[in-house]
Amino acid sequence: MKELASVKGETISGVRGVSDEEYAIYRAHRDVLSSFSRDYELLKLVLEGHQDFCQGLVDVSGSMIGEVNMINQNHLHILTFKTSRLMLNLLGSVRTFLDHAQTSVSRRYGSASEQMAYFKSLTAFQFDNVFSYRFLYKLRNYTQHCGMPPVGYSVDIVPDDGLRMDLHFIRKYLLEEYKEWGVVVKKELESSEGPLSVLGLLDEHVKSVIGIFLDFYDKYNYEEVGRSKGWMCEFLSDLSPDDKYCFLGAEPKEVQGAEGMSFKIEWVPTFMVRDVLWVEEQLRVGGRR
Repeated sequence: MKELASVKGETISGVRGVSDEEYAIYRAHRDVLSSFSRDYELLKLVLEGHQDFCQGLVDVSGSMIGEVNMINQNHLHILTFKTSRLMLNLLGSVRTFLDHAQTSVSRRYGSASEQMAYFKSLTAFQFDNVFSYRFLYKLRNYTQHCGMPPVGYSVDIVPDDGLRMDLHFIRKYLLEEYKEWGVVVKKELESSEGPLSVLGLLDEHVKSVIGIFLDFYDKYNYEEVGRSKGWMCEFLSDLSPDDKYCFLGAEPKEVQGAEGMSFKIEWVPTFMVRDVLWVEEQLRVGGRR
């Protein structure tokens, strides 16, 4: 018999006893959520990489405001360098997500499975229909061969509103320094007009990645993971549990020659439940559910 407990500060309060049979069911549902969490955490890596990119630009521009010679060469070099560094981190996290997701689907369902075919169709759809996806997919290869992507900027100083910056990829250097864009992307770079907005393209790219994750989850994981999430919430009697729940075990133990008790805490991974709730909310917001 185990004890489900709640921890608040330094106080541990028992909630109720849990039989061995119920604990075995808990472990089965926990394992389902754990499998989901391993996949979701790589999506989270992409989301946090995007957040870091946006926040990094805010930090750099904020530090420039009020500086003497605010837009001198050194400040702008710092801006473009940090932009490129954070961009490489974000593009790398996208590549890691896609590679891991394909490997995970192959191991779980088989390389010739309908699930693998569906996953490949999702990535192919983004590549074929969304310019930002195919351009930034190729740009990752560019960075491996040519280094930092060429980024230009325009700066507007707005009275009483601070600094406004527009960052864009320099089309001319992209084409001159790299020849492996492929026929479609090369033609688009050569023929399209207007700036290649860094922020706009990265925003759209992240939305494509989120869409790939949500579409696959909705088709193949929603029911199983949702059942385990629902069971866990019912088990805890909490529809949106925070990180206070644990199993508490105690057994006699001799401590410095005297009889004492040894306590063991096993935390309930409630963060996984909240991650499922976030994904379900995205499905509703996006009209998938």
